[in-house]
Amino acid sequence: MEDTNYNNKEFKDIIYTGEHIFEKEFRKCTFYHCNFSESTFENCTFDTCYFNNCNLSLTKFNHSLLNKVRFSHSKIIGVIWMEAGKLKDLTFEHSILNFSSFWGMKIKDLHINNCTAHDVDFCEADIKKAEFIRTDLHKSLFRNTILVNANFTEAKNYSSIDISSKNTTGAKFCLPEAINLLYQYNIEISEL
Repeated sequence: MEDTNYNNKEFKDIIYTGEHIFEKEFRKCTFYHCNFSESTFENCTFDTCYFNNCNLSLTKFNHSLLNKVRFSHSKIIGVIWMEAGKLKDLTFEHSILNFSSFWGMKIKDLHINNCTAHDVDFCEADIKKAEFIRTDLHKSLFRNTILVNANFTEAKNYSSIDISSKNTTGAKFCLPEAINLLYQYNIEISEL
């Protein structure tokens, strides 16, 4: 990656593992079958970009901007998103986000649909109107997370959400999975 600015460029089958990418701008770029695992993007901008079938495991986005970025069928394991400068309008679909962290982040337009998101930390995050449609959130944490109007339609394993606060006003949940939200209150639920 020699240039500083990339516009409307397609990157295909690139293996760039463990590399340090510094002060690059990617606008309207597509990445297909690329491997950026354990790489660091520092002071980079990704605007209106698309990653398909990419490996971004343990990738760092230090002081970087991600706006209107879509990840599809990708592996994004162990990413600490709070290291990025700003995140806006992120879409993850049919991807693996295990062991990642969005701790304390304020993200407008977060979509995590049809994904596996095990052990992901969403604590203290402000992710109003986020979507988690058909996503498996096994052991993911949501302490003090603002989930106003969030959509958990057909999602599963989100029992750590505290529904007693106003942080979940207007959030959508589906039966039978929504019953698991009551277990934290030590109540007994029986069938008629």
